[in-house]
Amino acid sequence: MISAALAAAMASVSSCINAASMVCVNDVYRPYLARQKPDGHYLAAGRLTSLAIALLMAGGAWLFYL
Repeated sequence: MISAALAAAMASVSSCINAASMVCVNDVYRPYLARQKPDGHYLAAGRLTSLAIALLMAGGAWLFYL
């Protein structure tokens, strides 16, 4: 039962990170900062954005721990 709850929480966090990354890249980065780049460029930007968002979420969780 505990593993099912943890799996659901991990899936929710993963989908939040992916959605936030997609919004940042497609709605902010692509139209305003890097127009007409190849798709690989946006893929790399999305991966870096996902990493940054995950680190921000971990930092926020760490602040609650203090």
